[in-house]
Amino acid sequence: MKGSNIEEINFSKNAINVLGGEIEDIKEILLPDSDIKRNIIIINKIKNTSSKFPRKAGTPVKEPL
Repeated sequence: MKGSNIEEINFSKNAINVLGGEIEDIKEILLPDSDIKRNIIIINKIKNTSSKFPRKAGTPVKEPL
C-alpha cells in the first residue's frame, strides 16, 4: 500500500523486473470516513529471483538496482 503520490513506482520498475515481478494493477482507494486516498499496487511474480539475491548488508546502498 502506498500513499496518494505513487510517482516512485516509476523508479521501482527496474527493481521489480530484476526481482522477477510485473506490475499488474494500481488501485486507488478512499479511506472510510475521510478524504484520504491510498493506492494499492498489485505485483505478480512472473519469474524466479536470481540466486544473487538477497545481497550482503551494505551492497544495496553501494550498488542499487
